[in-house]
Amino acid sequence: MRVYRLDNADARQWQAFVARCPSATLFHDLRWSRAVERAFHHRPAHLVARDRDRVLGVLPLFEV
Repeated sequence: MRVYRLDNADARQWQAFVARCPSATLFHDLRWSRAVERAFHHRPAHLVARDRDRVLGVLPLFEV
């Protein structure tokens, strides 16, 4: 498993993971992240856990 910062290339897989994860909330969705970034100017520092091509987890974080 590898953990790294989200980049634009992984956005689609992030959203797919969130859509199929039963414990995901609105706050995991990248649309929420974009709204926070625009409204408050907080920089996203989201993390993705991945094993090869499979996303195992996501962690939405912001630098404030």
